[in-house]
Amino acid sequence: MATVIIWNNNLFTFGHSIVGHAAINITDYWNPVQTASLPYYASFWPEGSAKLMQTRHAEPTPNFFAALDIEGYVPDHIIRIHGLDENKMLAKWNEIRSKSKVHYKLVRKNCATVAARVLKKGSKKGGMTRHHAIWTPLDVKRLALEMGGTQMSWDDFVQELHSAKAIDDKGQTAMKKYKRREGGSGSSGAAPRFVNGTDTGKVPIYVSMLSTSPPPAVMVSMIG
Repeated sequence: MATVIIWNNNLFTFGHSIVGHAAINITDYWNPVQTASLPYYASFWPEGSAKLMQTRHAEPTPNFFAALDIEGYVPDHIIRIHGLDENKMLAKWNEIRSKSKVHYKLVRKNCATVAARVLKKGSKKGGMTRHHAIWTPLDVKRLALEMGGTQMSWDDFVQELHSAKAIDDKGQTAMKKYKRREGGSGSSGAAPRFVNGTDTGKVPIYVSMLSTSPPPAVMVSMIG
């Protein structure tokens, strides 16, 4: 089963410049905090900051915790999809991340573009939501739901990470206190920092503190 993880985008609204992010954990294996990049987590980032018409070198994010650290907030949407062809998705992600001189473009080849390409390899479902000239994280969210995905709460997600030994007991306790950005949108159920324009206070995210245990040995089968 795959998990689609979305931080809402709000790039073109006056007064905001939140690009958001879209990523996919292709299998039910979760990389522990300390684990280096493995082929299960499809996440595409620019090297440095990306501007509207600028082309940047791209690199994959090692795991969900690295993305959490970069975003500084809990995802707005966590969507679980069963029955996808994970082998085809792994192969597509390996093809993308293995290319030399991979580039990131904020509009035409961004994190959502790549997440959509990987997701669409898993199923023919999705109808018209499969087709966009420009992809955003929220477009990937809509595609995931049209493909049969169901929303997952932040608390259930954290419990799953703990059960998978991706985080330890202290990490579980800390992550349940983390906040998402805004209260007006999102389905993960985490408490928002901003509610009707009021700042309720930021909870700092210290990824390095989520687990003190050494990562387990993992056999990795590369596709490609």
